[in-house]
Amino acid sequence: MSNNYIHKLGLGTVQFGLDYGVSNLSGQTSTEAVKGILQCALQNNITTIDTANTYGTSEEAIGLFNNDSQAYNIVTKTIPINKEIIDIDDLKIIRDGVTQSLKRLKQNRLYGLLLHHADDLKAKNGKLLYKILNEYKADDIFSKIGVSVYSVEQIDFILDHFEIDLIQIPMNVFDQRLIHSGALKRLEKHGIEIHVRSAFLQGLIFMDPQKLPNHLQSYSSHLSEFHRIVKELGSSPASATLAFLMQQPEIDKVICGVNSLVQFQELIDTVSTLPNIEKDTFDAVAVDDVSFINPSNWNVS
Repeated sequence: MSNNYIHKLGLGTVQFGLDYGVSNLSGQTSTEAVKGILQCALQNNITTIDTANTYGTSEEAIGLFNNDSQAYNIVTKTIPINKEIIDIDDLKIIRDGVTQSLKRLKQNRLYGLLLHHADDLKAKNGKLLYKILNEYKADDIFSKIGVSVYSVEQIDFILDHFEIDLIQIPMNVFDQRLIHSGALKRLEKHGIEIHVRSAFLQGLIFMDPQKLPNHLQSYSSHLSEFHRIVKELGSSPASATLAFLMQQPEIDKVICGVNSLVQFQELIDTVSTLPNIEKDTFDAVAVDDVSFINPSNWNVS
């Protein structure tokens, strides 16, 4: 039995503006390819597009071909502050960054605005950042406001102190922290729209376990076990991973980045015919070590 989960697919665009991904050998996506990908997305009713001020030229690339302001549900992110105390200059950086994003995207309003660095809300005067997000929502510049998070702890803090509409979380077959901790269910209970990133862990799930970079070699056995389970299922790494995520009922969108139109068409074909996956299928490969499951901690040696 197969399932079509195309309605849960969102388009990640970091590759539109940067050379990104541990398994990416083709570099930044060309302008012509961006045009084809965006057209293909519309043709397949894939309207959720994820970008950020800090994704190089991603917003400009989208703005170049996004002529219909109602066509896509675009979510962008603020410039991270990363300080213990938020001051008036930082607030200006946030506002100027949002203005810049709207200009680059050639839009007067967008679907969502996320704080790119959730811990900015923990900083002294962090509540002023939250106030700014709400002002944008009140002015109908953004329909939904929220945060991009990395951990259960960040989610707990946000749920305890703020009301948000939208959250972006990391999740894949290796990173199941938010499932096993109950955080995913708590977010759904609060009526928060849930977008998942890092579905393929920057493409690591496709790699040969013996050819992992040196700094990731200690987890080659986990990758080997994942490939063994996929083979046993008679599936592919992409199909099994997407089925695992999209069949979590709490998840609204799974954001996937692509480097080319061919890759995007293959992704659409995969999502259109997903196998049924039991919830505990990949429990054996779940990892809690953030040095592995959070790519920002991958220190190349």
